Amino acid sequence: MAETILYGVAVEVLKKLGSTSLNEIASAWHFKAHFEKLNNTINSLKDVLLDAEQKQAHSHAVYGWLERLTAAVYAADDLFDELATLVSRKQHLGSNKMSTEVRAFFSSSNQIALAVKFAHNIKKIRQELDDIVKDGTQFSFVLRPHEEGRVINTSRKRDETYSFVDADEVIGRDGDKKAILDLLLPSSCADHVHGHEVLPVIPIVGMGGMGKTTLAQLIYNDPQVQDCFELSLWVCVSDAFDIKPIIEKILMSTTKSETPKLDMDSLQGLLRKEIGDKKFLLVLDDVWNENREDWLKLKALLKIGRLGSKILVTTRSRKVGKVMGTVPFYELQGLSKEKSWDLFEKVAFEPGQAQQKPHLVKIGEEILKKCGNVPLAIRALGSLLYSEDDSKWLSFKDTSLANISENHSDIMNILKLSYHHLWSPLKKCFAYCALFPKDHWFDKEMLIDLWMAEGFIIPNPKEHQSLEKVAEQYFLTLLQRGFFQDINMNEWGDIKSCKMHDFMHDLAQEVAGVKCKVAEIDEQVFDEKILHLSFAYPLTASWEIPNSMLSIKRLRTFLLLEQMEDAVPLGGLICQQLLTSERSAKLSDLQNLKNLRGQLKIDIHRNFKNMSEAAEANLSDKQGFTALNISFVKGGRFEDEAACEHDEVVLEGLKPHSNIRILHIDDYNGRKLPSWARMDNLCITLPNLVRITLWNCESCQQLPSFSQLRYLKCLVISRVNIVRYMESSVNDIPSSKGQGLKTLFFPSLEALELIGMTNLKGWWKEGESIECNNSLEGTGTGTSSEFAEAFVPKSMQFSKLSKLKIVKCPNLRMLPLCPIVEDLTLRNANKRMSVIGMASSSSETGLKLKRLTIDDAEDLISLPNHCLQQLSHLTIIDDKKLESSEKLGQVFATLSSSLRSLEFHNCDKLRSISKGLQHLTVLENLRFRMCEELDFEGNAGEEDMPWKAFDTSLRSLELCDLDKLVGLPSGFQYLANLRTLELSYNDELKELPEWISCFTSLEYLELWNCPKLNCLPEGFANLTSLNQLRIKGCPGLTERCRHPNGSDWTKIQHIPLLSVLD
Repeated sequence: MAETILYGVAVEVLKKLGSTSLNEIASAWHFKAHFEKLNNTINSLKDVLLDAEQKQAHSHAVYGWLERLTAAVYAADDLFDELATLVSRKQHLGSNKMSTEVRAFFSSSNQIALAVKFAHNIKKIRQELDDIVKDGTQFSFVLRPHEEGRVINTSRKRDETYSFVDADEVIGRDGDKKAILDLLLPSSCADHVHGHEVLPVIPIVGMGGMGKTTLAQLIYNDPQVQDCFELSLWVCVSDAFDIKPIIEKILMSTTKSETPKLDMDSLQGLLRKEIGDKKFLLVLDDVWNENREDWLKLKALLKIGRLGSKILVTTRSRKVGKVMGTVPFYELQGLSKEKSWDLFEKVAFEPGQAQQKPHLVKIGEEILKKCGNVPLAIRALGSLLYSEDDSKWLSFKDTSLANISENHSDIMNILKLSYHHLWSPLKKCFAYCALFPKDHWFDKEMLIDLWMAEGFIIPNPKEHQSLEKVAEQYFLTLLQRGFFQDINMNEWGDIKSCKMHDFMHDLAQEVAGVKCKVAEIDEQVFDEKILHLSFAYPLTASWEIPNSMLSIKRLRTFLLLEQMEDAVPLGGLICQQLLTSERSAKLSDLQNLKNLRGQLKIDIHRNFKNMSEAAEANLSDKQGFTALNISFVKGGRFEDEAACEHDEVVLEGLKPHSNIRILHIDDYNGRKLPSWARMDNLCITLPNLVRITLWNCESCQQLPSFSQLRYLKCLVISRVNIVRYMESSVNDIPSSKGQGLKTLFFPSLEALELIGMTNLKGWWKEGESIECNNSLEGTGTGTSSEFAEAFVPKSMQFSKLSKLKIVKCPNLRMLPLCPIVEDLTLRNANKRMSVIGMASSSSETGLKLKRLTIDDAEDLISLPNHCLQQLSHLTIIDDKKLESSEKLGQVFATLSSSLRSLEFHNCDKLRSISKGLQHLTVLENLRFRMCEELDFEGNAGEEDMPWKAFDTSLRSLELCDLDKLVGLPSGFQYLANLRTLELSYNDELKELPEWISCFTSLEYLELWNCPKLNCLPEGFANLTSLNQLRIKGCPGLTERCRHPNGSDWTKIQHIPLLSVLD
């Protein structure tokens, strides 16, 4: 990296030497002659740098010569930066506003001293460079003023349908994949291998580059695996085996969102909530930890899944495989000779080339021997030969390379061929990645920004492209050539982030050398030759700069990686000291920031003095934004009319660019939406929207036409209270003139939520009159479903809608058909919007529900059986009539083989559940919340019901805010496989029974806000599987469980994770 970046620095120094302002001061201070001589010297050196770069790999003398040159060129760069700063200060400070110190600094006497100083330093640097030029003559460098063979074509437009390697691109791993699948998937063989192991762990061991991660990815994405496991989780562990970050990564893989910053106790609770009692596959990729104790601590926290959960581990270390595995590790070998050739032929030959040029096949066979059957090496070398002429193949054949073996440096020699065939700016960009730790997820936009900030991006002046577009091409070229992998794409197919293979990261470190450094925690010694430094750990206010760091005189880059990942702006820790905090940012501050990208969140504090400022932000010119979140902050005293006018003016001015994909508007007080979002305008101004949320826009009187948005997948409308109809007309009902359809009705919508729409009546305003006519003519009852079937074409239905949520919409009487809804929530809805009506009219076969939330259990009784056969999650909430589960017995019998989660929430009259639930023989999760009349004891002789039926299936039980819960029912003793028990806000719960020791599988127990619970039973000490206990809001019990003198401390001291709070 040093010499490639040095070339760029030399070019920058030459630019500064040609600067008009610097030349003027050089003339004024009488060292213009030194400038000109220095310019000639650096020009001569620049012309041989590219040749020196290649030769230094094989010559220590050339390497040392480059080290001297680097020091001198950077010294020149620093000196001219200092001089440019002085010029800038003098130009920008008016003489009448200068302080006494500034005037003294630019006084005639001081200028003489400065002139002498700069002249002396420039002369010294020039003499050093002249000596370096003289010494360099012995190496017979070839002059290369301009680099040839540029490998990137910046005139080519970005290929948005860029093709990445898929399963069809992987060759030679079918047998390995089958062997692992036989251990993962349920079978008599797998059961025999794993025995009674609660959480089987299957390690894959092999040398770096052998394809362990690729094999794990093939297995992870196999349809059989996806069908077998409820959750599939992927975590890259890498060098550091720290439990907390691993748990955070597991949660991120589960929720697909950033994990909040929580303490370890809260993280465990969140982990249990997200994956507890679910059958999961967890892949721990690239594990290095050989400490068995550390592994067992993590494994204890993971033993919360349903029976059949498994862990797949990849590692280079056989010892890791033995430490972690519950079965003998699977050692991944190199590809067979035949499969190696198949892979090489695929990546190195053009279609048909092997048959047309048999002589290249023989050359290729010789080249392939250098790769040692290692897939990574085969791909890296073969891709360089693709579409090359015969001479290139011969040159590779004659390259002196050792055979590939477990010797890591041998593979580096192969990978260096890829590096040396890059154009110099691309070499800088690649080597710069050494500033990030292994297994780092590179945010593409941030990486591109850093490359531009470092000056690595060199646009072609003839092509008139922006730096951003050229940098994008750099990234794609490195991706195409295999320097990046594991692409992570956002929902509309753009590359969001990527990783770098270990080999490639090692290569980056090797070519960067000592000049690039990733500092670890507590590291105190820094080489003074370092140019680029990053910290792989967060800095706190107490952090002190190590003394040796102060000696790094040529430091050009300082990155705080943890702060960058936490969204702290680059350089934020320094810049915050320079910026005033006396006012909030103004919208007009965004005016000239045209290259902003990603997500933008704007909080509007109603300021009636300058409402036109929003338009000055010029958001419509900022094409890089993909998400816009606008929130009007509540608070302050203002008249409704004034707030309405303010919000309308502001939102009108915040028209975003048409590239926006996500739009969220919160607490908007205007009566009408801006012109760019009204009626049909939205599909014209913002045609690429994928997700829309309108929240608490209570004064808004009309909504835009969402149905014509081609890419809209999620629509959430909450508390837009005035609106009575979503759209004014049925747009694609053929008119009298015979006009056909304009656009498909919601062609992509997958999720729809309507919440708190108290005045909403239907989707189309004209539908009301048609419905009435339908009823009067005697053609039907006037229900929404009959209206839809009789008057609306099939195209006017939610053809892709899988999730529908309608809450507190009492006047909503009709919706377009929803034929494939799987996740349905109906609460406080109009009776004409019942689940029964939707099921009967949804399609020829009816709904196939998987998740259902309703407030009237009676609807279940009337539903056809075929609608319930796939139902796995059922919530009955706010049902004010349900008194006993007995009336649902027939329904639960239908659900006996499918229902895994059941919740009763705020069912005020529910008294008994002793009958009906016994049919649910596969039920895993059961929750009772805020059911004030529920009495588990029931009638005499019914104490054991329905708990006997749950003896092997039930894994999680929650009892929350139950007024009549005094103690645990004796029937709970049958719950032999219970893993999680949560008891919270039960004011009358007085004790836990002695037989609690029957919960031999219990791993997690929560006792939360049960004020009358004062002690633990003796049998509590026998809960040997209990991994985590959380106690809070139980005053008497809290004191008894305090370490070390609490009366009940001995009963709980064996539990690994304890949380006892007031």
